[in-house]
Amino acid sequence: MLKIRARFEAKCPRHPGYAPEKDGAAGIKGNCEICGELLKAEIAKQDFLATLAAFEERLRALGARVTYGVPAKVLPKAAKAGR
Repeated sequence: MLKIRARFEAKCPRHPGYAPEKDGAAGIKGNCEICGELLKAEIAKQDFLATLAAFEERLRALGARVTYGVPAKVLPKAAKAGR
């Protein structure tokens, strides 16, 4: 059995309004290193969720029981198209 659960929250102390999922690279002010790292983490999260969605689809196609799906609202657009 594979079980993955994680929660992580962080924000830039200089730019607390920066939201990498909404603002992207264009929202980074003054080449802020912390905001850049937040963006990298957001990109990694989206890649991971897309990988989980593809993995879930493959497991279901093979007849495996999957009890938790990746919510569509958090998937990147490319992964939603493949669902």
